[in-house]
Amino acid sequence: MNTREEYLKNKHYYTIKDCPFCTKLVKNETILFETDLWIVKENDYPYNNIDKHLLVFPKRHIKKTSQINKKEWEDYYNIQQFMYNFFWNKEFFSFIRHTEGNKSVEHLHFHYLSWLPSFDIKKG
Repeated sequence: MNTREEYLKNKHYYTIKDCPFCTKLVKNETILFETDLWIVKENDYPYNNIDKHLLVFPKRHIKKTSQINKKEWEDYYNIQQFMYNFFWNKEFFSFIRHTEGNKSVEHLHFHYLSWLPSFDIKKG
């Protein structure tokens, strides 16, 4: 597993040309769950002190939630069911929608965390 410090040190902004979610960087062995329209994988650079840090992203390269179509929203229900089961018996889990601020990948993605850190997430 990589560290958050390594990520911040080498941070790069990925566009559609080199998107890690659209390329072969997302290997089948790193996928935890998949639907027709979405992928769930563990974050390669989890926030510090996080037990489980999952990323969810649409298979289609989009930048904003406003671009999610009706079929994708309907299929997202399956992601919610997976998360409920995956985080079952955890004291707390949180969902964070990635915004324009401090993001490194323009491909829309959501973070699911098993614990909400008490520090500033932007600093890592």
